[in-house]
Amino acid sequence: MAIQPVGYLKLYRELFDKPIWVCSNSKQKVILITLLCMANFKEKEWEFEGKKYKCKAGEFITSLESIAKECGEDVSIQNVRTFLKKLETYEFLTNKSTNKSRLISITNWSLYQSNDSELTSKLTGNQQATNKQLTTKEEGKERKESKEVIIDEFFETIWKLYPKKDGKASVKHTQRERLYKLGYDKVKLCIDRHLNSTEPKYYRAGNNFFNTYYIDYLDENYKPKQQDQPKRRGICI
Repeated sequence: MAIQPVGYLKLYRELFDKPIWVCSNSKQKVILITLLCMANFKEKEWEFEGKKYKCKAGEFITSLESIAKECGEDVSIQNVRTFLKKLETYEFLTNKSTNKSRLISITNWSLYQSNDSELTSKLTGNQQATNKQLTTKEEGKERKESKEVIIDEFFETIWKLYPKKDGKASVKHTQRERLYKLGYDKVKLCIDRHLNSTEPKYYRAGNNFFNTYYIDYLDENYKPKQQDQPKRRGICI
């Protein structure tokens, strides 16, 4: 299935702050936008697994080769295969494949692309049920492994933001996962607060900051240093 020839796509600016964008390379970002453009905007009937299948909005039947072709010459089939697994881990989409084709469903498509004033929870519920049906034990294992990769990629991203790069290896995976769950925006805010309130010579080592010290800069704990108020002098009359 090729990119839809008509219509438009809603692309929200907040995407650029999401881990799925921040932790993706340039080729993966091209794949992401291409997948959104390939998705059906309304229900269409296609053939899948040798039977007629009604693709809902946000779904489409395609192949790795077709996706790679739409992305351009510098995007390989392996690039597409790897990124699809990553997108499944992020619960951005579900992906069911056969020998000849695959069915891709963009999760929460109606939440961002629907033209209706009221967004129903029924479609989202159906998509979540489909996710569970498509997940096998083997896929579950792959998702776990993919999530570990994503967490490490996330940590690499925030590590680059911090200037004092000491003790990186001592920030273990369990701690990296805590930072990942905290989210890019909150971790970056902690870094900025530390750097803005401390002279460079007093910056904490990277491992100290990301293991424990960042906690002091979370909203619930952070207390900005107040400038000393100038003393008032008495006025002699």
